[in-house]
Amino acid sequence: MKRTAKLPVVTFALIGITCIVMIIMWLFLPLTNTAEQAIFMGAYYKPFILAGEWWRMMTVLLVHGSIGHLLANCLSLLSLGIILETMSGSLRFLVVFLVSVFGGSLFVFIGDNTSVAVGMSAGIYGLFAWYLHYIWSRQLYRDPSMMNSILRTVAINVLINFMPGISWTAHLGGFLFGLIVSSIFVPEFDAAKKKHWAIAGVLFMIATGTLAYTRSDMGNTPVYLGTDINLLETYQKIGLDGYSEHLAKKLDAVYGTDVLEMYTGGTYE
Repeated sequence: MKRTAKLPVVTFALIGITCIVMIIMWLFLPLTNTAEQAIFMGAYYKPFILAGEWWRMMTVLLVHGSIGHLLANCLSLLSLGIILETMSGSLRFLVVFLVSVFGGSLFVFIGDNTSVAVGMSAGIYGLFAWYLHYIWSRQLYRDPSMMNSILRTVAINVLINFMPGISWTAHLGGFLFGLIVSSIFVPEFDAAKKKHWAIAGVLFMIATGTLAYTRSDMGNTPVYLGTDINLLETYQKIGLDGYSEHLAKKLDAVYGTDVLEMYTGGTYE
């Protein structure tokens, strides 16, 4: 990798923005439930995504559930950003990170209808996959100390997925998407190898997209109308009455009910 960036500005910007979002969650939201605060600030929440808020697939990276969660992710991002962004450039770093975040959200979309997902860990796992490309392509694993460090890092990241409340599906999706997209940024890979990675990537994206399409409804999953109502009320409190009614109508279509629109005072046209 050629050194093209003097400072990891994207890394610093992401850390700063996520800290600001956490402060807003704590100090300014008229909600007391942490999950509802997270959803309001842009967390992944499948019913709202199906109701049209597809941007939650990406804004999930800005929201964290606790100060400990935020600090752990920021430290992980910083450690990888200092290496990868400064060596490959800010644009490439941002592309790999964002694609990995989307991949993590897509895997959660496929695997779970009820999760409220938060955090940038899918993007971090994608960056870690890129770092493994870097280690492998330069054969740095031949250094015993480097190999020990890699094995420790892999073991820690695998064990993390067994902790309560951790979305291993998001981590897996982020890692796989990061592994594929970062392959085009590895200078040691020749044209033939990059072509093979590109073909594998296209096939993987088609398969993943097909699975996501088959999961584009809530099925028979229990829904949380109380949570939805609290969020719709919050939209109304901050002056977004029209959007609250619009979202309620969309949610009723997702759930197959007319409870939420009636609650907000809206009427079908």
